[in-house]
Amino acid sequence: MLPLIIPLGSLFVVYLLIEIIALSWLANHLGGHFLLLWIAASALAGIFLLRYQRIGFARIINTFFQSNSLSIYQLLWPLRYGLSAILLIAPGVLSDLVAILLLLPFRGHKINIKTNQMHSPNHSNQKDAATIEGEYQEIDEVSHKK
Repeated sequence: MLPLIIPLGSLFVVYLLIEIIALSWLANHLGGHFLLLWIAASALAGIFLLRYQRIGFARIINTFFQSNSLSIYQLLWPLRYGLSAILLIAPGVLSDLVAILLLLPFRGHKINIKTNQMHSPNHSNQKDAATIEGEYQEIDEVSHKK
């Protein structure tokens, strides 16, 4: 496990250095006020995304029940959405670009998932909601009291 931590730590340090260089370059060319406005706007956008993340999850469930098939990218959408929100909150240009790339609607291969016909909204022969199906066994009360 230790050999894996060292490369990840060095990649994180390289990422931080690239972020600092990009922030200083933007501040030099576009101005500090613009950079501060950019960082504040991206942080507010990230907070907004985190706050309304449940809407995206509800959309995925709705898509599943309408078509009975999902793509892997649709299943990973809540993870991508949450990660992009956290990256937008973190100050930096590179993290904002990665967050925007995560929010782009990539499509993947469909996975057909079979559902129970009783729970399908398009099922035309649904039984009465008050009917409970099951097995039962009659027990004679005289032999049961002994």
